[in-house]
Amino acid sequence: WSRVSPLLKKHINERNDALVIGCGNSTMSNDLISDGFKNVISIDISPVVIKQMQKTYKGQKKLKWQVMDASALDFFDNTFDYVFDKGTIDAIICHPDGTEKVSQTLKEVYRVLKPNGKFVLITFESPAKRLKTLRLVKLDWNLSPPMNLNLSEEKNSTMIYIYILEKK
Repeated sequence: WSRVSPLLKKHINERNDALVIGCGNSTMSNDLISDGFKNVISIDISPVVIKQMQKTYKGQKKLKWQVMDASALDFFDNTFDYVFDKGTIDAIICHPDGTEKVSQTLKEVYRVLKPNGKFVLITFESPAKRLKTLRLVKLDWNLSPPMNLNLSEEKNSTMIYIYILEKK
């Protein structure tokens, strides 16, 4: 998060409520709280991971952890100012029904975002492929130009891409 956050400064105004889909055992949810977000709900399909994260961050009142499928979110419409994904779409697209699961996940993310809310997608997939994925469903988004970040200074290092989709 510390490397990605500076790139997002102009896209993240108020640090209100956020959802992290497919949180895994990443520290990103806690990093969001440290960066000033009011409350962060983190979901993952794995009960083992959620239990581990609840135990690790039991003293952090601004963090909530829930077992949930990102393609079937159990939240009201227009709940979150931000939804973050760090590699979840990458994982879902590999599923045998990946295209349908990703389409449903995008619809759900859009549904739970407030108007003008932002979906921050952090992925290893280049724009040539990921933009096709984001266009699987016709949603009323404003898509900012993708940003990229080298993970190291080496010539052939791993690149990550950051997409910001704002709900109209």
